[in-house]
Amino acid sequence: MKQALDGEKIDEIFETFEVHGFKLSRPVLVRPPILLGALRPGMLRLAGREADGAILNWLGANDVAKCRAEVRRGKDDRGATSSSCPRPTPTSRE
Repeated sequence: MKQALDGEKIDEIFETFEVHGFKLSRPVLVRPPILLGALRPGMLRLAGREADGAILNWLGANDVAKCRAEVRRGKDDRGATSSSCPRPTPTSRE
């Protein structure tokens, strides 16, 4: 996704799908953050590893810290910092 947004031609075979010759006709000037909707640990780690963050839904305030930890684990798996981990909203408590 990031390469496509940068205007690169995509010709790849992935684990579950293939893309051949895709290229945006007008690449974006500034790449937007890519956020992954996630709630369970595996998807939260995927968000940390592959995306710029996670979108959380149907989550109690007490669970935010657990979710942040999973996203952080995913970021650590790719060797990145965890500065863009989801943060609790001002109305939630950790």
